Amino acid sequence: MIRGLLALAAAASVVAVKPGADLPKVDVDMAEISVSGISSGAFMAVQMHISYSQMINGAGILAGGPYWCAQDNVALALTACMTDPELISPFYLEGIVRATALSGFADDTRHLANSRVWVMSARNDTVVDTGVVKAAADLYSAFLTDPSSQIEADYTHDGEHSQITVGYGNPCTTLGLPYINACGFDAAGAALKHLIRRELVPAVPGAAPQGTMTKFSQAAFVGALFTDAFGLQDSGYVYVPPQCEGQKNICALHVAFHGCEMTLDDIGQQFVYHSGHIPWADANGIIILFPQAKSNLLNPKGCWDWWAYTGTAYASNVGAQTLTVKRIMDSLSGQPLTPNTTLSDEDLSARLEAAYRRAPGAAEAAAALLSKRPNVTAQA
Repeated sequence: MIRGLLALAAAASVVAVKPGADLPKVDVDMAEISVSGISSGAFMAVQMHISYSQMINGAGILAGGPYWCAQDNVALALTACMTDPELISPFYLEGIVRATALSGFADDTRHLANSRVWVMSARNDTVVDTGVVKAAADLYSAFLTDPSSQIEADYTHDGEHSQITVGYGNPCTTLGLPYINACGFDAAGAALKHLIRRELVPAVPGAAPQGTMTKFSQAAFVGALFTDAFGLQDSGYVYVPPQCEGQKNICALHVAFHGCEMTLDDIGQQFVYHSGHIPWADANGIIILFPQAKSNLLNPKGCWDWWAYTGTAYASNVGAQTLTVKRIMDSLSGQPLTPNTTLSDEDLSARLEAAYRRAPGAAEAAAALLSKRPNVTAQA
């Protein structure tokens, strides 16, 4: 089905809006680009970071797990990656990361060496076990120069499975919509303080936005015919604080990924405006990109893809969602758009051969994933 849609869209080549035409004009500090997310958004943040580590220099993980945790398997997603972390092997997943990079479907792992990583598991989380989050930290440890200083971990604060805030949302230990809980702790601020390399000015939790929120076309970056199949909303949001508007200053860029069931009507707006990111953006000149996922038949809860509902290339740099978000980041930061095409069969064979030769323990699994990758992608 996916391949048929891809071929149809490639033939049609219909794009209503030029990619990035409706994005604000800003000047991004290319040394200060980071990502974070809650739940499925946390898995997505990890996939983005590892796929594009040459551009992204840090990841915040709230109630999420390691790269390729689900291994294209829903059963593993619901067990190892949520409730049974003893089934996770960070050593095996390390091999997958290295093989994927050697195959050319993720940036060279050397770009991860100086990254910063922030992880958090709330003590009352009944959905994603703390051990899953710790496995993410363990996997990153294999690639960082000094994990003891580059990884900041928080397993001590109360909270259910939610975006943890100082005072907005459900009571702290409530599980349910909008999955934003008031726990007297600013998770967004804690992540940003660790991920951004300069010292940040303290923000006022709940402060009214001072900048501009822009709704832009996500569909323009992937092709309008693809949004439903790839679980992407037609539109996303970007927040620009006053000091970054009109390219007044060079500003950091942070991408914040929501979790499952957080794009339903006003609930998505609650994450955008009340996740805790905007006060820090205003106080410190940080541009915040809020990409938006969408529910479909294979993804009824509107999660980001971390188990392969968009295809088995989901965790790589040619995944439908990862590539779309990367292209949006390219446009915001004034970089040439990453081509929305896949490698030729000859290139694929050569890269897989190199992966087998240099990382034989993991390359077999990577080859199995990559062999099912669609041959054609949308042209946008």
